[in-house]
Amino acid sequence: MSNAIFDPAVLVQFRRLCRYYLDLNSVATARHVHAYRERWDEAAEAGGAGV
Repeated sequence: MSNAIFDPAVLVQFRRLCRYYLDLNSVATARHVHAYRERWDEAAEAGGAGV
């Protein structure tokens, strides 16, 4: 999923999955969110985020 992080539809699905898995495994969910944020920040700094 992280390959398409700039696609709004994928972002919606990512958020839904995170909310679902938060109750099941909050540590793993937090890791995925953190990885997403790191990748988003790197892309934004490189000018590829369209932000």
